[in-house]
Amino acid sequence: MVANGVLITGISGAEFGIRGFLDGLDPETGKQLWRLYTIPAPGEKGSETWPPGDAYLRGGGSTWITGSYDPELDLVYWGVGNAGPWMPGGRPGDNLYTASVLAIKPKTGEIVWHRQLVPNEMFDLDATWDSVGPPVEGIELSIEPAENPFGPEYGEVVVSAPWVTKGYLDAASTNASTIRNGRFYTGDLGGIGPDGCLYIKGRLKLLIEVAGHKVDPFEVEEILAKHPAVAEAVVVGIPDARTGEQRLKAVIVKSQEETSDALIRYCRERLASQKVPSIVEFRDEIPKSAAGKVLRGKLMEPV
Repeated sequence: MVANGVLITGISGAEFGIRGFLDGLDPETGKQLWRLYTIPAPGEKGSETWPPGDAYLRGGGSTWITGSYDPELDLVYWGVGNAGPWMPGGRPGDNLYTASVLAIKPKTGEIVWHRQLVPNEMFDLDATWDSVGPPVEGIELSIEPAENPFGPEYGEVVVSAPWVTKGYLDAASTNASTIRNGRFYTGDLGGIGPDGCLYIKGRLKLLIEVAGHKVDPFEVEEILAKHPAVAEAVVVGIPDARTGEQRLKAVIVKSQEETSDALIRYCRERLASQKVPSIVEFRDEIPKSAAGKVLRGKLMEPV
Protein backbone atom coordinates (compact mmCIF):
# COMPACT_ATOMS: atom_id res chain seq x y z
CA MET A 1 0.00 0.00 0.00
CA VAL A 2 1.02 3.65 -0.43
CA ALA A 3 0.56 6.01 2.53
CA ASN A 4 1.69 9.64 2.53
CA GLY A 5 4.01 8.99 -0.40
CA VAL A 6 5.62 5.86 1.07
CA LEU A 7 5.17 2.37 -0.37
CA ILE A 8 4.77 -0.05 2.55
CA THR A 9 5.06 -3.79 2.11
CA GLY A 10 5.22 -6.77 4.43
CA ILE A 11 6.53 -10.32 4.47
CA SER A 12 5.25 -13.84 5.05
CA GLY A 13 7.03 -16.93 6.35
CA ALA A 14 6.64 -16.94 10.14
CA GLU A 15 6.37 -20.73 10.01
CA PHE A 16 9.90 -20.87 8.58
CA GLY A 17 11.53 -19.13 11.54
CA ILE A 18 11.88 -15.63 10.15
CA ARG A 19 11.99 -12.30 11.95
CA GLY A 20 9.08 -10.36 10.49
CA PHE A 21 9.30 -6.79 9.27
CA LEU A 22 7.68 -3.97 7.33
CA ASP A 23 9.61 -2.02 4.71
CA GLY A 24 8.97 1.59 3.72
CA LEU A 25 10.12 2.29 0.16
CA ASP A 26 10.29 5.23 -2.20
CA PRO A 27 7.66 4.31 -4.84
CA GLU A 28 9.56 6.12 -7.56
CA THR A 29 13.03 4.64 -7.04
CA GLY A 30 12.45 1.56 -4.83
CA LYS A 31 14.97 2.91 -2.30
CA GLN A 32 14.43 1.60 1.22
CA LEU A 33 13.46 4.45 3.53
CA TRP A 34 13.05 2.43 6.71
CA ARG A 35 12.60 -1.10 8.03
CA LEU A 36 10.49 -1.91 11.09
CA TYR A 37 11.07 -5.33 12.63
CA THR A 38 8.00 -6.79 14.29
CA ILE A 39 10.20 -8.70 16.76
CA PRO A 40 12.29 -6.28 18.85
CA ALA A 41 16.01 -6.88 19.33
CA PRO A 42 17.54 -7.02 22.82
CA GLY A 43 17.42 -3.58 24.43
CA GLU A 44 14.56 -2.34 22.23
CA LYS A 45 11.11 -1.64 23.62
CA GLY A 46 9.20 -4.92 23.84
CA SER A 47 12.33 -7.09 23.97
CA GLU A 48 11.59 -7.84 27.62
CA THR A 49 8.65 -9.97 26.41
CA TRP A 50 11.08 -12.46 24.82
CA PRO A 51 13.50 -14.82 26.54
CA PRO A 52 17.20 -13.89 26.64
CA GLY A 53 19.30 -15.03 23.70
CA ASP A 54 18.60 -15.12 19.99
CA ALA A 55 14.96 -16.37 20.01
CA TYR A 56 13.91 -13.01 18.57
CA LEU A 57 15.75 -13.83 15.32
CA ARG A 58 13.26 -16.63 14.66
CA GLY A 59 10.24 -15.09 16.37
CA GLY A 60 7.89 -14.97 13.37
CA GLY A 61 5.55 -11.99 13.24
CA SER A 62 4.66 -11.98 9.53
CA THR A 63 3.05 -8.90 7.99
CA TRP A 64 1.44 -10.44 4.93
CA ILE A 65 -2.04 -8.97 5.43
CA THR A 66 -2.07 -5.48 3.89
CA GLY A 67 -2.80 -2.73 6.38
CA SER A 68 -4.98 0.36 6.15
CA TYR A 69 -4.27 4.09 6.28
CA ASP A 70 -6.00 6.97 8.08
CA PRO A 71 -4.92 10.16 6.23
CA GLU A 72 -6.43 12.45 8.88
CA LEU A 73 -4.26 10.98 11.63
CA ASP A 74 -1.46 10.05 9.22
CA LEU A 75 -1.31 6.57 10.75
CA VAL A 76 -0.99 3.17 9.13
CA TYR A 77 -2.64 0.25 10.93
CA TRP A 78 -1.03 -3.12 10.26
CA GLY A 79 -1.76 -6.57 11.67
CA VAL A 80 1.12 -8.82 12.69
CA GLY A 81 0.91 -12.59 12.45
CA ASN A 82 1.74 -15.57 14.60
CA ALA A 83 4.81 -16.12 16.74
CA GLY A 84 7.43 -18.75 16.01
CA PRO A 85 7.91 -21.52 16.74
CA TRP A 86 4.21 -22.31 17.10
CA MET A 87 4.45 -24.06 20.47
CA PRO A 88 5.38 -21.50 23.15
CA GLY A 89 7.56 -23.66 25.39
CA GLY A 90 10.77 -22.17 24.02
CA ARG A 91 9.61 -18.54 24.07
CA PRO A 92 8.05 -17.67 27.46
CA GLY A 93 6.58 -14.18 27.64
CA ASP A 94 4.03 -12.12 25.71
CA ASN A 95 6.24 -12.11 22.58
CA LEU A 96 5.59 -8.61 21.23
CA TYR A 97 4.67 -7.65 18.58
CA THR A 98 3.21 -10.93 17.35
CA ALA A 99 -0.59 -11.27 17.04
CA SER A 100 -0.80 -7.49 17.40
CA VAL A 101 -2.10 -4.43 15.59
CA LEU A 102 0.52 -1.71 15.08
CA ALA A 103 -0.21 1.96 14.46
CA ILE A 104 2.83 3.43 12.70
CA LYS A 105 3.93 6.69 11.11
CA PRO A 106 4.31 6.04 7.36
CA LYS A 107 7.19 8.47 6.89
CA THR A 108 9.42 6.91 9.54
CA GLY A 109 8.04 3.49 10.48
CA GLU A 110 7.82 4.59 14.13
CA ILE A 111 5.32 2.64 16.27
CA VAL A 112 2.85 5.10 17.83
CA TRP A 113 0.85 2.47 19.69
CA HIS A 114 0.11 -1.25 19.59
CA ARG A 115 -2.54 -3.65 20.77
CA GLN A 116 -1.65 -7.29 21.26
CA LEU A 117 -4.66 -9.55 20.80
CA VAL A 118 -3.11 -12.87 21.80
CA PRO A 119 -0.10 -12.79 24.15
CA ASN A 120 2.25 -15.80 23.81
CA GLU A 121 0.27 -16.83 20.71
CA MET A 122 0.38 -20.58 19.92
CA PHE A 123 -2.39 -21.30 17.39
CA ASP A 124 -1.13 -19.67 14.18
CA LEU A 125 -3.45 -16.72 14.72
CA ASP A 126 -2.98 -13.44 12.92
CA ALA A 127 -3.95 -10.11 14.41
CA THR A 128 -7.27 -10.20 12.54
CA TRP A 129 -8.24 -13.44 14.26
CA ASP A 130 -11.12 -11.86 16.20
CA SER A 131 -12.71 -10.65 12.98
CA VAL A 132 -11.49 -10.95 9.43
CA GLY A 133 -13.59 -7.93 8.49
CA PRO A 134 -16.67 -7.50 6.30
CA PRO A 135 -17.03 -9.12 2.86
CA VAL A 136 -15.41 -7.11 0.09
CA GLU A 137 -17.47 -5.83 -2.81
CA GLY A 138 -18.42 -8.62 -5.19
CA ILE A 139 -18.28 -11.42 -2.60
CA GLU A 140 -21.50 -13.12 -1.56
CA LEU A 141 -21.06 -14.59 1.92
CA SER A 142 -23.38 -16.87 3.85
CA ILE A 143 -23.28 -19.13 6.90
CA GLU A 144 -24.68 -22.62 6.41
CA PRO A 145 -25.97 -24.52 9.48
CA ALA A 146 -23.43 -26.96 10.89
CA GLU A 147 -23.23 -28.68 14.27
CA ASN A 148 -20.57 -27.02 16.41
CA PRO A 149 -19.80 -26.22 20.06
CA PHE A 150 -20.22 -22.44 19.72
CA GLY A 151 -23.92 -22.07 19.01
CA PRO A 152 -26.44 -21.80 16.14
CA GLU A 153 -25.17 -18.41 15.02
CA TYR A 154 -22.04 -20.15 13.74
CA GLY A 155 -21.77 -22.55 10.81
CA GLU A 156 -19.82 -23.28 7.66
CA VAL A 157 -18.61 -20.22 5.77
CA VAL A 158 -19.79 -20.32 2.14
CA VAL A 159 -18.69 -17.83 -0.51
CA SER A 160 -19.43 -17.13 -4.13
CA ALA A 161 -17.91 -14.64 -6.55
CA PRO A 162 -16.88 -14.61 -10.21
CA TRP A 163 -13.23 -15.18 -9.26
CA VAL A 164 -13.79 -18.07 -6.82
CA THR A 165 -12.28 -21.33 -8.10
CA LYS A 166 -14.43 -23.61 -10.24
CA GLY A 167 -12.73 -26.67 -8.80
CA TYR A 168 -9.50 -28.46 -8.02
CA LEU A 169 -7.53 -30.27 -10.72
CA ASP A 170 -8.08 -34.05 -10.76
CA ALA A 171 -10.03 -33.96 -7.49
CA ALA A 172 -13.59 -34.93 -8.37
CA SER A 173 -14.57 -36.09 -4.87
CA THR A 174 -13.22 -32.94 -3.24
CA ASN A 175 -15.00 -30.77 -5.80
CA ALA A 176 -18.29 -32.55 -5.15
CA SER A 177 -18.16 -31.70 -1.45
CA THR A 178 -16.74 -28.19 -1.63
CA ILE A 179 -18.32 -26.65 -4.74
CA ARG A 180 -22.09 -26.84 -5.01
CA ASN A 181 -24.30 -24.71 -7.25
CA GLY A 182 -21.40 -22.37 -7.91
CA ARG A 183 -20.80 -21.76 -4.19
CA PHE A 184 -17.56 -22.62 -2.40
CA TYR A 185 -17.92 -24.39 0.95
CA THR A 186 -14.75 -23.34 2.74
CA GLY A 187 -14.79 -25.77 5.66
CA ASP A 188 -14.24 -22.79 7.98
CA LEU A 189 -16.44 -22.43 11.03
CA GLY A 190 -17.60 -18.86 11.46
CA GLY A 191 -20.40 -16.40 11.95
CA ILE A 192 -21.39 -12.87 10.95
CA GLY A 193 -21.49 -10.42 13.85
CA PRO A 194 -23.84 -7.47 14.33
CA ASP A 195 -21.13 -5.27 12.83
CA GLY A 196 -21.37 -7.20 9.55
CA CYS A 197 -17.90 -8.68 10.00
CA LEU A 198 -16.99 -12.35 9.66
CA TYR A 199 -15.71 -14.06 12.80
CA ILE A 200 -13.79 -17.32 12.36
CA LYS A 201 -13.87 -19.95 15.11
CA GLY A 202 -11.85 -22.70 13.47
CA ARG A 203 -12.09 -25.55 10.98
CA LEU A 204 -15.14 -27.82 10.86
CA LYS A 205 -13.02 -30.77 9.80
CA LEU A 206 -10.95 -30.50 12.97
CA LEU A 207 -13.93 -30.79 15.33
CA ILE A 208 -14.05 -34.22 16.95
CA GLU A 209 -17.34 -35.87 17.94
CA VAL A 210 -17.00 -37.48 21.35
CA ALA A 211 -20.00 -39.01 23.13
CA GLY A 212 -22.37 -36.87 21.06
CA HIS A 213 -20.46 -33.62 21.65
CA LYS A 214 -18.35 -31.63 19.21
CA VAL A 215 -14.91 -31.03 20.74
CA ASP A 216 -12.49 -28.37 19.51
CA PRO A 217 -9.00 -29.92 19.80
CA PHE A 218 -7.41 -26.47 20.02
CA GLU A 219 -9.16 -25.88 23.35
CA VAL A 220 -7.66 -29.07 24.80
CA GLU A 221 -4.24 -28.31 23.32
CA GLU A 222 -4.29 -24.85 24.91
CA ILE A 223 -4.85 -26.37 28.35
CA LEU A 224 -2.12 -28.98 27.86
CA ALA A 225 0.36 -26.39 26.60
CA LYS A 226 0.16 -24.61 29.97
CA HIS A 227 1.47 -27.66 31.82
CA PRO A 228 5.16 -27.19 32.68
CA ALA A 229 6.07 -30.66 31.41
CA VAL A 230 4.56 -30.09 27.94
CA ALA A 231 6.68 -28.64 25.15
CA GLU A 232 4.19 -29.47 22.37
CA ALA A 233 0.71 -30.96 22.36
CA VAL A 234 -1.58 -32.10 19.54
CA VAL A 235 -5.01 -33.61 20.15
CA VAL A 236 -6.68 -35.88 17.59
CA GLY A 237 -9.68 -38.17 17.46
CA ILE A 238 -9.14 -41.88 16.89
CA PRO A 239 -11.71 -44.69 16.58
CA ASP A 240 -11.90 -47.21 19.38
CA ALA A 241 -11.00 -50.63 17.93
CA ARG A 242 -13.90 -52.28 19.76
CA THR A 243 -16.76 -49.75 19.61
CA GLY A 244 -15.71 -47.57 16.68
CA GLU A 245 -16.53 -44.44 18.70
CA GLN A 246 -14.13 -41.52 18.71
CA ARG A 247 -11.70 -41.10 21.59
CA LEU A 248 -9.36 -38.20 22.23
CA LYS A 249 -5.65 -38.86 22.02
CA ALA A 250 -3.12 -36.29 23.17
CA VAL A 251 0.29 -36.56 21.53
CA ILE A 252 2.86 -34.91 23.77
CA VAL A 253 6.46 -33.82 23.41
CA LYS A 254 7.75 -33.49 26.96
CA SER A 255 9.97 -30.73 28.31
CA GLN A 256 10.42 -32.66 31.56
CA GLU A 257 9.35 -36.01 32.98
CA GLU A 258 5.66 -36.55 33.61
CA THR A 259 3.23 -39.50 33.44
CA SER A 260 0.22 -39.90 31.17
CA ASP A 261 -2.05 -40.39 34.20
CA ALA A 262 -0.89 -37.08 35.68
CA LEU A 263 -1.64 -35.22 32.44
CA ILE A 264 -5.09 -36.79 32.20
CA ARG A 265 -5.82 -35.72 35.79
CA TYR A 266 -4.58 -32.24 34.92
CA CYS A 267 -7.08 -32.03 32.04
CA ARG A 268 -9.89 -33.52 34.10
CA GLU A 269 -9.54 -30.70 36.63
CA ARG A 270 -9.89 -28.06 33.91
CA LEU A 271 -12.13 -29.46 31.17
CA ALA A 272 -15.56 -31.02 30.71
CA SER A 273 -15.44 -34.81 30.73
CA GLN A 274 -15.91 -35.22 26.96
CA LYS A 275 -12.87 -32.96 26.37
CA VAL A 276 -10.46 -34.99 28.50
CA PRO A 277 -8.08 -37.20 26.46
CA SER A 278 -8.38 -40.89 27.30
CA ILE A 279 -5.00 -41.63 25.72
CA VAL A 280 -1.71 -39.79 26.13
CA GLU A 281 1.10 -40.74 23.79
CA PHE A 282 4.62 -39.40 24.21
CA ARG A 283 6.80 -38.72 21.17
CA ASP A 284 10.17 -37.16 20.54
CA GLU A 285 8.67 -34.84 17.93
CA ILE A 286 5.40 -33.94 16.23
CA PRO A 287 5.27 -34.81 12.51
CA LYS A 288 5.06 -31.67 10.39
CA SER A 289 5.10 -30.70 6.74
CA ALA A 290 7.96 -28.83 5.10
CA ALA A 291 6.01 -25.64 5.83
CA GLY A 292 5.76 -26.52 9.52
CA LYS A 293 2.08 -27.53 9.55
CA VAL A 294 1.18 -30.34 11.95
CA LEU A 295 0.37 -33.57 10.08
CA ARG A 296 -2.56 -34.64 12.22
CA GLY A 297 -3.36 -37.58 9.97
CA LYS A 298 -0.14 -39.29 10.98
CA LEU A 299 -1.30 -39.23 14.61
CA MET A 300 -4.67 -40.89 14.08
CA GLU A 301 -3.82 -44.59 13.96
CA PRO A 302 -6.53 -46.67 15.72
CA VAL A 303 -5.77 -48.28 19.07
